[in-house]
Amino acid sequence: MIKVFFIKNAGQRIFMRGFWYMVEAVMVSVMLMSFLYVVGSKYTSVVQPQNLAEKGFLVLKGLDDRGELKNYTVAMDYTGLNSIIPVYNYNHTVEICNAEGTCAGHKPVASNIWTASYITAGEYVYKPLIVRLYFSPLD
Repeated sequence: MIKVFFIKNAGQRIFMRGFWYMVEAVMVSVMLMSFLYVVGSKYTSVVQPQNLAEKGFLVLKGLDDRGELKNYTVAMDYTGLNSIIPVYNYNHTVEICNAEGTCAGHKPVASNIWTASYITAGEYVYKPLIVRLYFSPLD
């Protein structure tokens, strides 16, 4: 005689074991995709440059509003002006030019250069001076 034993809730246990395997597989998949996204995005995302022309203009305008820009431009002191510019993430140089095109300062030698220009009127007489602030990436 063949006896068949039925275990109570055996089918439910097998079903629950499969359910937990599926939950574990989904959690591992989510963790793996999150890890790949975090690691991969660091190497594939392109850093969008700031609008450096606008940033340079705002820096020069801030110096002019504080009354520091005009003293350096009238004296054509580009090294002194370059030393007080508060830009830290980029190389920067200053060039001061008069209306005839004579310039004091140095242009950077780099492949990516952003330029911000600011015009001052001179001191006591109308003598326009153009201050150019050049940004280039750090080496």
